[in-house]
Amino acid sequence: MSSVKVKRDSSSKDEQILFESSYGAIKAVQKETGKVGLSREDHDYSFDYELLC
Repeated sequence: MSSVKVKRDSSSKDEQILFESSYGAIKAVQKETGKVGLSREDHDYSFDYELLC
């Protein structure tokens, strides 16, 4: 079993992308909410969670 720990680059509310492909992106900081989220097909989805710095 593997695990990964992720932290934000800074406390900035600017968008921070973790992974990106032609299908979409997983974001540490979603642009509108400042929360963890994903974007696909011109739609943004946010989770009710903020990463620590």
